[in-house]
Amino acid sequence: MRDQLTELTLKSCVEAGMKQYVLLGAGFDSIALRRPAWLGATRIIEVDYPATQTKKRERMASIQAVPDEQLFDLVAVDLEHEQLAEAISHSGFSPHEPALIAWQGVIYYLTDRAIADTLSAIAAISASGSQLMFDFLLPDHQMAGRERRVLSFAGMFTARLGERYISFHSAEDIERLLETHGFGVKRMWLDEELEQEFVVGRHEGLPVMRGFGIVHAYKK
Repeated sequence: MRDQLTELTLKSCVEAGMKQYVLLGAGFDSIALRRPAWLGATRIIEVDYPATQTKKRERMASIQAVPDEQLFDLVAVDLEHEQLAEAISHSGFSPHEPALIAWQGVIYYLTDRAIADTLSAIAAISASGSQLMFDFLLPDHQMAGRERRVLSFAGMFTARLGERYISFHSAEDIERLLETHGFGVKRMWLDEELEQEFVVGRHEGLPVMRGFGIVHAYKK
């Protein structure tokens, strides 16, 4: 659902003339291989850990699925020790042109300081009119008992994989955080709204995890 919403937003941006798409913590995202028909001349810059990027290059080469090098960059960077602006400056990214920046599945694993530093870096490299999407988790007190237990179970599962939920934000927190770094909110979806818009009517019968939200912002 999160990836679908990001892809729909990207398609809308491309149709409006935007030529850059940045994925922070890109992992094994495959949009560059899946959607060439409408991505056209959009430059895609994927940022992630060096080990992840190495594995991704190997996977793509093994199936001979390598995007156009003129329009696709894998930027290997450890953001705990390197600066985003410095790393991305070695790619084809232009700080003078608007971009859609997707930062999904990340902030709830980061400290408040790391979140603020990354937003500052995004603001520093982004031209006016750029857009940003990321997801977040709501504080416990904004959920009912059963919903808190489900989120707690999800947190225990990710902790066993070495990644622990440590940051939670209300919708108001997210608005203030974005405002502080020069962004305004275009739209925000919380769990129940996401379920109504993207899940209701599907045959699987799966609900959206409660305590979850996605924000779509713009650089002022």
